[in-house]
Amino acid sequence: MVHLDLGGMIYHSQIDHHVLPGRDDYSLNSHIQHKASVIPLGCDFHNKLKSIGKMTFKDIDESVVKIGSVGHLHKMANNDFINIVGRILAENPNSYFLFAGMGSNNEIEFILNGIAEYLHSAQRVKYVGFLKEELPSFILSLDLCLNTYPMPGGTVTLEIMAAGVPIVSLVEKELSAWNSVYDNIGIQDIIFSLKEKHKFYEGVRRLINDVAYKKEMGKKLQERYFNEFTYAKVTKKHETLYLSLYEDKLTKTNLQ
Repeated sequence: MVHLDLGGMIYHSQIDHHVLPGRDDYSLNSHIQHKASVIPLGCDFHNKLKSIGKMTFKDIDESVVKIGSVGHLHKMANNDFINIVGRILAENPNSYFLFAGMGSNNEIEFILNGIAEYLHSAQRVKYVGFLKEELPSFILSLDLCLNTYPMPGGTVTLEIMAAGVPIVSLVEKELSAWNSVYDNIGIQDIIFSLKEKHKFYEGVRRLINDVAYKKEMGKKLQERYFNEFTYAKVTKKHETLYLSLYEDKLTKTNLQ
C-alpha cells in the first residue's frame, strides 16, 4: 500500500504487484509497494500573498463574519454540506457564506438555492466565481474557512493554511479522509469526526466569537504550512523517500 498525495491530500492506492513484461525490477512501482510512504505535494502560495490586499464586497458589511469554502463545486453540491452551512448561518446570524471554485451552473444553483431554502432567505450566501489570480485576495478576506464535505479539499487546504486563515473540518473517522485531513492540517482542535458533530458546531461558534482563538488557530496553521508544505520542505521529503527506496534496493541486491 502506498499513500500518494495528489493535490495536497492523501489518496490510498494499491499498486499492482506484478512487473510488466520487459520491465526490470528496478522500476519504482516494484519497490514502493513494499514500503508505506507519504508523498505530499507542496505549494508556493505564500509568495502569492505578498503585497496583496483583501478582496472587498460592496454588498457585505465589514462587521459581518465572512465564512468561506474554496474548491471544486462538486465537493459542496450535496445535501450534507448544504445542511452544515445552513445550520452554521442560522446559529450565527452575523455570518455570511461565500464560496469559490470551478463547477457547473447546476452545481452553483444547487448550492445557492439549497442554502437559501434552509435559511428562507438568499441574502447571506454568495458565489464569488472561479478565481485564479484573485484567489489569494479572496482567501485573505475570509474570517474562517469550512473544509468541503464529505470529500475534503486538496491543495487549497494548504493555500488557506499559508494565508493564516483557520479552516475547520468535519470528517468521517472511518474514511481515509480523516487521516489525510489530520496529516495535512494536523491541529486536532479544528478537526472533528462525524460522531462529534455537536463539537464541530461549537468549534465554529468559538472561531466566530473568540477573536484571539481565531488568530491563534490561524497562526498555528500558517506555521505548520511553513514547516511542512513549502516546495523546499516537500522536496526534502521526496528526496528522503527516493533515497530510502534506492538504499533498500541496494541492500536486497547485495544480499542476493
